[in-house]
Amino acid sequence: MTNDGIQWLPDVFELGFSVTFARALSHDELVTRMGGDPCSVSPLTRPQAERLELKDRDAGPVVRFGETKDWAFAVESWGNHGGRSAVVRAVSAGTEAVVVAITAKATKTLTYARDGDIVCRFDADTPHIRSGTDRDVLLPHMERVGLMSLETEDVNTRRAMLAVAEQAFGLTLPRDLVAQGELMGTRLSS
Repeated sequence: MTNDGIQWLPDVFELGFSVTFARALSHDELVTRMGGDPCSVSPLTRPQAERLELKDRDAGPVVRFGETKDWAFAVESWGNHGGRSAVVRAVSAGTEAVVVAITAKATKTLTYARDGDIVCRFDADTPHIRSGTDRDVLLPHMERVGLMSLETEDVNTRRAMLAVAEQAFGLTLPRDLVAQGELMGTRLSS
């Protein structure tokens, strides 16, 4: 598997995305913790998942799942089901979870949770406003990528936020597989 990082995500998901990562879980366990049924998953490409979601937007998001290195992951086009506080707490129970999301509403959030608690959450456009039980845990990484600079107009905040996730947690996704290949997917209850 290639080490593509995750900074490419905005190039592929131009209208927004959310990716939920859970350390040391199988993708079946991640499906369950996010409110789905592992028995209902089937192979879906990104266009197939998006068409299925658009067919009935009120029925819940269609999410595709996989595994990379030590992490299971869930990819959502457009939405941010994984970033909901109750969902990220459930996903992180007994482990760690990281959710990166860039939505059509222009939010750019990174959420880090451990053992059912949100440790740190911030929006890349307002990085000085952070919440969580240890809101400064990612601060060294945020400073390193330029997010904490007072002159952020020179910083691509989307890429900087994703760089924080790459550096702090070693997150990576196989670009070709996520963008064009089949992953196991299902509709989650909303």
